[in-house]
Amino acid sequence: MREIFQEDDETHPVPLAWFTQSTLRFTPLILELMLAAVVIRLLGLVEPFVFQAIIDRVLPFQREATLTLIVIVLVLVLVLVMITSSTLHVLSSYLGNHMSNRLVAEWRIVFFTT
Repeated sequence: MREIFQEDDETHPVPLAWFTQSTLRFTPLILELMLAAVVIRLLGLVEPFVFQAIIDRVLPFQREATLTLIVIVLVLVLVLVMITSSTLHVLSSYLGNHMSNRLVAEWRIVFFTT
């Protein structure tokens, strides 16, 4: 096992250069995961805004044509959000698992090589 911490000198901190070097390689994957999380959250905000439009613009004036149009748009947006959100969840899960497996493999090499 690689000597990171020596027994006779307890005042030196453990160097973490190996940790930062191995995680900096995965910066593009981390950025993709963060972008996927932001897109999923933004897609979740569509439905409340549509309901706000129904309450503010349709109900006070009793506009049936506008209500029909907003309901059709709401159904289409919800189907699109459902498909996109599930796809982004699968992709973010894959990226997270892929990144963690590669990091664990690299850390095994650091910890268990002589």
